[in-house]
Amino acid sequence: MIGYWNMLSARERLLLMIAAGLAFIVLLYAFVVRPVTLYKEEAEQNYERAITLYENIISGSDQALALQAATPKRIKADTDQPARVVIALAARDADVQVSRIQPGEEGALAIWVDSAAAPNIYRWLAALEAKHSISPVKVSMNKTSVDGMVRAQVEFGPEA
Repeated sequence: MIGYWNMLSARERLLLMIAAGLAFIVLLYAFVVRPVTLYKEEAEQNYERAITLYENIISGSDQALALQAATPKRIKADTDQPARVVIALAARDADVQVSRIQPGEEGALAIWVDSAAAPNIYRWLAALEAKHSISPVKVSMNKTSVDGMVRAQVEFGPEA
């Protein structure tokens, strides 16, 4: 290899060094710079999505706390239908799919939702309060692996 290099003219050596330098720059860009910038952009997008989800949850939480503070904690529906039927129908109207309903002691009721958009859950609870005067006693929500979706458990107190 050294013999071949020594046989080349100065001009050919210069051209080969320039070509090697350009190849090095292209490889450096392709395997170092570009992946790092793509990773950074993806991290920034994930951060923005997390901030948006956090703000939605905080906003909904504030709304839920305001509703909870303004209303008595009861499950008595203002219709002739059982409260669990009213709650399930309101969930369906708000595009919230109830996965489980469990009656508790003294008429309490627990509702589980495996996956729903957080705004839909807030809309469901607000509609229950506005239309039927049904307020939850406890609401717990956890983020799921799907963006913007949450898992929720809602507990309603005993009938008043």
